[in-house]
Amino acid sequence: MLVPTSADANPTTFSLFIEPPRANLDNSWPGKNADGTTLVGRIPLAACAGTCCVVALQQPLQPGRADFACPTYDELRWMRDVAARGPLVTTIIGELSDGAIALIDLRANESVLPTLDSALE
Repeated sequence: MLVPTSADANPTTFSLFIEPPRANLDNSWPGKNADGTTLVGRIPLAACAGTCCVVALQQPLQPGRADFACPTYDELRWMRDVAARGPLVTTIIGELSDGAIALIDLRANESVLPTLDSALE
């Protein structure tokens, strides 16, 4: 687990920053003061070219729109079966308008069963 969270926590956004070799790495990272980010870790780049800094930020999702292909009957049946046994967990991968890649983890409990059942009718 990269960042411990409770089940009812706000979504966590992870951001990657490429830092130059002379960046201040002593108790400092992008967004620490302004946004309240949490440092996840740093990965050294090849040839001492700096570091890749990974930070996390928990905040509510902003209203927006996402369009997805409708799941097939078999996919809906599988989702319903999984949700009936425990939480249904999935990751949605998409590209944002600025070109960034978003990975959104979703978790649904048994409260999704009526919606899935009506979609299967």
